[in-house]
Amino acid sequence: FEDLLKILCNHFSNSKLPIVIDNGVYSYCIGNIISNHSLLLLDPHTTIKDNTNIIKNIDYLKNSFWMIYIPINY
Repeated sequence: FEDLLKILCNHFSNSKLPIVIDNGVYSYCIGNIISNHSLLLLDPHTTIKDNTNIIKNIDYLKNSFWMIYIPINY
C-alpha cells in the first residue's frame, strides 16, 4: 500500500488531473491527496451544484478492491 501511496502522491505533485477509482459497484475521482492522510474524492455522478466533495482517510482505499486509473501526462 505504501508503494501505491507514493505513486498517487507523485502523480498529484506533477499533475492536477484526477485519478479514477472504481470498485465494480461505484466510482469516484480522487481530486487530491491531502498531507498523505486524506483523499479528496469527487463524485462524477453528480453535478457541481450538488457540492459532493468528500474527504476520506487514506485508509478508505484499503477497505475494498479498487481498479485505479491514473492518467499519463506527456
